[in-house]
Amino acid sequence: QMTAKAMAHADKADAQQRAVINQLADEFSNELNSLGVRIDTLEKKIGNVKVTGDFRMRYQGISGDNKDFGTERLDAMGNGKDSKFDMRARVQFNAQVAENTEAVVRISSDDVEFGENNDSHVWMDLGYLSHDFGEHVNVQAGRTELFVGQGLLYDDTFDGAVLRVGNDNVTLTGAYGYLQQADLYGTLNYWDDTMIPENADSTPEVGFVQVDGNFGNLALDAFYMKMGKNADVIDTEDPSDKSGYDDVYGAGAAYTFGDFTLGGEWTRANLKGDADEADISDHSDAWTAYLGYKGADYEVPGSYGVQVNYFDLDWMNGVFSTTYDPYYLQNMYGVKAWHVSATYVPVENMDITVGYSFNVKMKGLADISSDQDLSDYAIVQIGYHF
Repeated sequence: QMTAKAMAHADKADAQQRAVINQLADEFSNELNSLGVRIDTLEKKIGNVKVTGDFRMRYQGISGDNKDFGTERLDAMGNGKDSKFDMRARVQFNAQVAENTEAVVRISSDDVEFGENNDSHVWMDLGYLSHDFGEHVNVQAGRTELFVGQGLLYDDTFDGAVLRVGNDNVTLTGAYGYLQQADLYGTLNYWDDTMIPENADSTPEVGFVQVDGNFGNLALDAFYMKMGKNADVIDTEDPSDKSGYDDVYGAGAAYTFGDFTLGGEWTRANLKGDADEADISDHSDAWTAYLGYKGADYEVPGSYGVQVNYFDLDWMNGVFSTTYDPYYLQNMYGVKAWHVSATYVPVENMDITVGYSFNVKMKGLADISSDQDLSDYAIVQIGYHF
């Protein structure tokens, strides 16, 4: 009872006293629970820091036709390799800085290739404050993460503010800021190498809204993203010649029956400037359909999941930084392909993923008269979580 009383007034304690209260709360947690005292209530009132992270080792390789296209995107260093091993480490700190307010910082390395003698970089890829207004409203501000739709369009870091309002069935998300990892320029530069970013050091500004609904076995989502400044490229020979994105929108659905999930997602990017007058004016869609079986959870040893995807992406599709791995989903090229993947958890906090893409084709456009075969793609990845 004395410990329970101390917990009730923990917000008035100094740092040394809080440490003692934490120690007592942990030692007498069973007794406190019997008195109706919740430890998570204490954590909301006094300072604490939770440290988590992950370490990934990965192999990627291509084989078959048109390897030049594959190596250009697979090997960012331009060494012409058709396979590579790399690794990445991340450490995240979650600190309860006040009641209902959390500060989150994550440090990440580059994808460091084995045997690489270049200097690798370590940076803060997340840094934001998160505050709950009651049970149904959350606001995040800083460098956080934005998951658009089901992840086909964008699943990466975001600089700005994110508001989420909802319950177990319906959630509304609104955001304003900058897509930190979006590369909008690869495709426009494909047929006109004089095109460069209008603001080379800046990321595209966006306003974003999304609604997600869960209705038993059916999950639905829809989003709209308005592109602002830094979403254009200009012609170095004629700076008044601009091309870029106006807006992007999409919708998705997933239906679970037994151990299976059938789902899909569709997006459309509307273009502006010279881009919407080019051969790609009506080719700005991207979609994927998938069938999944069960699902892996790195906290549950023996769990596993298998998924088959079909991708169909038009040129200038607006897939800025996707949640999916294959090389051909980069730079908004027009492609279609099959991809199968499987994940298994042999022991707690470790997962192994293998994937393979086949029947990969680049769509016909401009000087590409018809679909061209591209390289198959393979990935093997081992992840450790702590």
